Formats: sequence, structure tokens, C-alpha cells
Amino acid sequence: MFNNKTTLAETIEATRQFDEENVLSITRYGLVFKACYADGMVLSVRRFPDGALNENLFRKEAEEEAASFSSSGAPSPTNPSTNFQKLNKHK
Repeated sequence: MFNNKTTLAETIEATRQFDEENVLSITRYGLVFKACYADGMVLSVRRFPDGALNENLFRKEAEEEAASFSSSGAPSPTNPSTNFQKLNKHK
């Protein structure tokens, strides 16, 4: 499980100022970016448009996305070595 705290400034740097080349996917709640942090950690970060967050709808989509990751072989927090390889395939 992810337990690190990151700042907005670190996330902006990790996504190269939310550069479109780092977009992994587009959802109804915003863009999902690949974020490569200075310590080597690689995460996906969702950037919400202003006023787009409805907590119940977001929670439902997050649960659906998590379920699809576990069934599709997409990057998983339990296997960080394959996460990086799979994220690199999207670039």
C-alpha cells in the first residue's frame, strides 16, 4: 500500500507540469498522468478539472478501475518491478 506523502510541487515536477506526453488515460473525471518522482517511485496521478469531483461517483469509478487492474494484469502495487515495465509500455 502507498504510504508516502508527496507535495503538489513534487507531483507537478513528477508529471513534468502535467505534460500531455505523460497522459496514461482519459476518464470522465479527468486525465490520468504518469508521475516519476525523484526517489524513483512511479505512480499514476489523476488530475481533476475544477468542479468535477463528486465523491460518490469518484469512489465508484475508483473501485471499478481497481477491479479492472486486478483482472487485466495492469500495474499493481504488490509487484513494483512489473509496474515500471508496464508503465513504460504506455510511453
